[in-house]
Amino acid sequence: MELDLKITKEKGGNMKVDIDEITKYGLTIQVYLDLKYLYFTKIGGEELFVNNYGRVEPFKLYRYETLGFIKTIGNDYQLRNSMRDLFEGEKDLFLKWFSMFPLKTPTGRYLRPKDDDTITGKKLRQKWNKHFKNNTIGAKKAITVLDAEMSMRRQTGKFEYMHNAETWLNKGDYEIYAELLEKKETISTKRREDYE
Repeated sequence: MELDLKITKEKGGNMKVDIDEITKYGLTIQVYLDLKYLYFTKIGGEELFVNNYGRVEPFKLYRYETLGFIKTIGNDYQLRNSMRDLFEGEKDLFLKWFSMFPLKTPTGRYLRPKDDDTITGKKLRQKWNKHFKNNTIGAKKAITVLDAEMSMRRQTGKFEYMHNAETWLNKGDYEIYAELLEKKETISTKRREDYE
């Protein structure tokens, strides 16, 4: 489940938050936003969010240390590993998607560059950022859709017809094949019901 938060009146000031991800870490939305602010203030990035969020009150820092989310060192702080994982897991979803995407089809047609650090790999990253900048939920869903599509193509033997990575992004295959996720959920629900 996702929630669309408005953090500023400026264009692009909305931020999608994955409620399931937040509850997995045992956080409230307010605590998540505070920790996100602390994280990005420390490492840089997400300027729009950091500039519009304001600040985290000192009494909250003490509370977050008590809860084990941060560690204070004098007047400074650092996020504990579990909290850094929450945000760094979001850091480079492109590489996760890129490494999952098949290199080539069985007949030898290339579907993506061999390395993300090549000229075409960098162009592909720009396309990814164009589609998923500040949309972690959409990026994670695209990765899940790719996994479902590859699973379907393995079963049907139709890897030859798969779009290359750039076309996959441009044509919105992450939306086209999203129905595979619904089918997968329906099948797993039916299997569970068979055993109940």
